[in-house]
Amino acid sequence: MTRKRRRVGRKKSVLVDTNLLLLFFVGAVNAGYVPKFKRTRKYSEQDYANLCRFLNGFDYIVTTPNILTEVSNLGGHLRGDYRWQFFNHIAMSAQVMQEKYRNSMECAASPMCNNFGLADTVAFSVAGNRHLLLTDDSALAKYAGARGVDVVHFKNV
Repeated sequence: MTRKRRRVGRKKSVLVDTNLLLLFFVGAVNAGYVPKFKRTRKYSEQDYANLCRFLNGFDYIVTTPNILTEVSNLGGHLRGDYRWQFFNHIAMSAQVMQEKYRNSMECAASPMCNNFGLADTVAFSVAGNRHLLLTDDSALAKYAGARGVDVVHFKNV
């Protein structure tokens, strides 16, 4: 176990980026649908199981209004009962997640926003040294890690 891994292991909370939170919600509706849905087809049922196992190691999940909005918009492309179940799962989960807010105007003024967009800039700001940042974005993981943010790239989960 590396020093970084031990430090990360002591975090009580994890901030999950948009794509992985979408995977979490789609998989919760039906893990078999993960590789079939356009927005999650790069993942497998095993990826969903690995994500769940990883998240179970934390006391709570942190999110932002920006991430939840992106997840909701992407999941809105689901059809039939999957769509209803997806939105229902978001509504129930939002009640137990810790939602953190950062001013969009301030984050948009950051030079980081030009390279990563608003949602990732807000996620970086919220994670800081308080929450582990879980992402599947290699550039964001490298950027955050170089600035002292505890970050785990999903390929390492």
